[in-house]
Amino acid sequence: MGLGRKRRDGTPLCRAVRLRAAVLCVLLGLGLAVAGYPEFFWGIVQQAFPAARQGTASLPPDLLLRTAEAAHARGNYEASVQLHTLLVTQHPGHPLAEHALVMRFQALAILERPEAMRHTVEQLRVLFPRSEMIPNLLADLGVRHFHDGEYDQAARCYTDLVGVVTRYERISGAAEDTGPPRELTPATRRKLHNAKQARLAQRTEMERLGRFNLALCHDRSGKRNAALRAYDRFVRRFPADARSPEAWFRMGVLQLKARRPEVAVDHFAKVWRTDPAPRDFKVAAIYKGGRCLEGLRRRDEAREVYRLALELAPRDDAWRLASLTRLAILLREPEPLRALEVYRDLAENSAHSVRRAVVQQHLIELQSESAIASVQR
Repeated sequence: MGLGRKRRDGTPLCRAVRLRAAVLCVLLGLGLAVAGYPEFFWGIVQQAFPAARQGTASLPPDLLLRTAEAAHARGNYEASVQLHTLLVTQHPGHPLAEHALVMRFQALAILERPEAMRHTVEQLRVLFPRSEMIPNLLADLGVRHFHDGEYDQAARCYTDLVGVVTRYERISGAAEDTGPPRELTPATRRKLHNAKQARLAQRTEMERLGRFNLALCHDRSGKRNAALRAYDRFVRRFPADARSPEAWFRMGVLQLKARRPEVAVDHFAKVWRTDPAPRDFKVAAIYKGGRCLEGLRRRDEAREVYRLALELAPRDDAWRLASLTRLAILLREPEPLRALEVYRDLAENSAHSVRRAVVQQHLIELQSESAIASVQR
């Protein structure tokens, strides 16, 4: 205990500290080297770990993820795909594997490989069936197929999307009820309620997109009956949605192609009777609905429908002018003075020279007839 006693040897503790510091420095240096040269690293991995693709856990998942993200940030998307794939293969049950699959999907999207993108989504659904990213990836994949004209593949994506977002809340609610009751504070309950409402709103929006785009896919691929059913489900599920007038309009067009004008006119009527309906669909629905009524020999109703186009803008819209042309023809005998006003409107707003000349000729003829009629009186 005195000053002359020899101090205890601290060599083992110092040696352990130095060894740990050396290992950390080596790992840090390896990480920096891998981030700078991912292609070289991938080649070494394939040679040193031939069983890596068969699931041999050889490298730490966090190191693989950092290396893969570094390659992705540098624009080396091939290496990004390979490294994220390696992470998922070696650590399929690790929480980082979900993020790795999402990043692999994004890299494949940049590389324009839809088949590999589809495989990635399927793998994500198997490994992480309740992942919040599944609806977004299905929507992105559906857009890719739709823009490529692959409407059947896009329809499958949107069908899966609708299924995922409509099943999730039921599954989530059942899972929440299985645990023992817990005492929650009002603030915690409010926070949980807000989070649930935000999640529900997001999934409802994804359902809107999925149902409408599914109908569009069937429409573009020529599957008339499937498209009609899909549009009908959409408007029933979301009657106040901003895209409902477009859905009604497209249903009317499909019914016209099926030679069912009596059904088509009802769909068109829903469009022009909806106040916030987009102008383009509204004015087109007026013309097509009026033509349906003319074909059904309901001329009085057709005239009333065409009159709706008089106040629409812009005044030179092609659908508006087409409706006014039919209105002038139907008014010429019963209401010649009113027909004269419609022809003047057409003459002022028709930009097409030939059409304007024809309207001018009708206008002159109608004015002459009116003058002769007034003299005879």
